[in-house]
Amino acid sequence: MRVVLYNINSFGGNYEYAKALHTAYKNNALVTNVTMLMPENASIAASDEVRKVLMRDVISSANSLIRKLHFLYRSIINPLRLYRFLKREKASLVIMNDFDQLSSFFWVPLFKKLKRTHHFAIILHDPDRDKYLPVKSLSAATMKKVMEVMDMAFYHEYLPDKTYYANCKVKAVVPHGIYPVHEKDRVFYDKLLQEKQGRIMMGIIGNIRDEKNYKEVIDAMPSLNNIKLLVAGKPASTAVPIEAYRKQITALGVDDDIIWHQQFLSDEAFAAAIEACDIILLYYKSSFQSQSGVLNVIAPYKKKLVVSDTSSALKQTVANFELGNIVPLNDRDKFVSAIYESMQANDATLNEHWDRYIEYSSWDNHVAIVLKTFQSFRS
Repeated sequence: MRVVLYNINSFGGNYEYAKALHTAYKNNALVTNVTMLMPENASIAASDEVRKVLMRDVISSANSLIRKLHFLYRSIINPLRLYRFLKREKASLVIMNDFDQLSSFFWVPLFKKLKRTHHFAIILHDPDRDKYLPVKSLSAATMKKVMEVMDMAFYHEYLPDKTYYANCKVKAVVPHGIYPVHEKDRVFYDKLLQEKQGRIMMGIIGNIRDEKNYKEVIDAMPSLNNIKLLVAGKPASTAVPIEAYRKQITALGVDDDIIWHQQFLSDEAFAAAIEACDIILLYYKSSFQSQSGVLNVIAPYKKKLVVSDTSSALKQTVANFELGNIVPLNDRDKFVSAIYESMQANDATLNEHWDRYIEYSSWDNHVAIVLKTFQSFRS
């Protein structure tokens, strides 16, 4: 069996995901050849198995209009480059780890001609596509067009009931995969321990974005005794209301209870932050409906979790494997109670639940599920 992995990003979660999948497919005995298509600026080395034939996804211009035009141009050129590659390729399972939704009305008719040779699958990392474009109906229409060419769709635990998935007959759940543990930044780790001051520490780690619900967590801090909150990461955009969070912290008088490290976190610094925390908060707003890659970075550390009760793959995964406390949004009392309950949780039992999740969530298991689904589809 031949596999082609299509990935349009040179950094971020999908990029790391694609690299991990590439390795897992290479290690599977059923796969005779696996080729990954990447942007020309991706840091991974080019080879017969890694073709850096897609347009670069990062440009030097700071002009927002130029950046938008570049994104539009990429969404047209990259499918054409994939089409040209597949025209010369033997029959393969083409897996879109990411996809060009914006230009789907342009490229999907072309790809339908390839279905006599190839089969197509899509990985739905963020399955709610309603907000992809400013107009919901246009988002739905472009996603429906994408799905017209797909033989199979794979998702993480939760797939929202959307019209654009109705005609895809083959849909299956796959695990996200566990990311390798990085050596922690010892200097940063020691600094965090010093700032922790021997207290219980809960953390919101990674890029700072409003959907991580900082306001509600900060509001609860006066009710949490002997507990520190660590916020560590870089703002995802200039739209993140950092100053509003800082004013809220001062107004509540909890400056000494919150450790705020506003900085880019290397893999080593990220590892240090996770290890320093006792509880990890994934208390996201309802707008977050995808799986969280951070869950699979946390997994090897087997940390206690507090997760919001929303319609998301993250919440479903935590519930299925009993990995932490699930708490309703906008309920401060239940959030506070969940923190104290987490502190009292049985570590041995939690470790068993994490072990079960880690076994399920291997990249090899992901690949095995995809290939088994594909074989059933063809039979």
